[in-house]
Amino acid sequence: MRHSLPYLRAVFNKPYARTAFAALVVFGSIVSANATTNSETAMIGVSGTATGSSFDGCISTDVYLQVSALGSRNLNQNASNVASVTIIRFDSCQSVTLVAFGDAQDINLSGVKASQLPTSIAASGRIPLSGSVYDAMGNATPYSDALTFQLALKLIGPHTDISQSTRSSILSAASPSTTLVTIDRRIDGTKGDAAVTSSLLFTSTFSIPPLSVGFMSNDKSRSSVRITH
Repeated sequence: MRHSLPYLRAVFNKPYARTAFAALVVFGSIVSANATTNSETAMIGVSGTATGSSFDGCISTDVYLQVSALGSRNLNQNASNVASVTIIRFDSCQSVTLVAFGDAQDINLSGVKASQLPTSIAASGRIPLSGSVYDAMGNATPYSDALTFQLALKLIGPHTDISQSTRSSILSAASPSTTLVTIDRRIDGTKGDAAVTSSLLFTSTFSIPPLSVGFMSNDKSRSSVRITH
């Protein structure tokens, strides 16, 4: 059972949730038919998110960038520093739309501590980009590039407590059996508005607008996955 990266983005709005789901599906896929597997994972994450947009008369560009430290126990011992970006660029004069996504691991990230909402975050790295360019007829041309970035955020408040429970189900009817994956997620944490104090973004194919709106969050997530073959 395989899913595209854009599909997983639509199912989960947190990168560590996608990572946990992928690992659990791989585990469940090797179980024999007519079996049920129950798995649980708990993760913590501290992240900074910033968005930016621009319009020059023909071309509008929107950018969403998130940097995170993710771990299953203690961020000081087993953290994975990751980044995720989404870019949407529309040329109204040429009727051309670019949609690009990217994820990267082992980025430079400072200012995060486990179970604490940071007062500031600094991050930098390089994110491979992939996506498509769509013309007015809907024809798609593959796109690839890389985004080099530097981002700094400063917490300005106010703080908001987050508590959310969700359930998602995915049904795969691939022959010779049907697989049902049910994911229950519980997220608790804190979110605060942040000022973007530094923002530098570059690609080799077009200019990127500076990021201007940001927030930071500290999350604890527990996922329970039930896979039935």
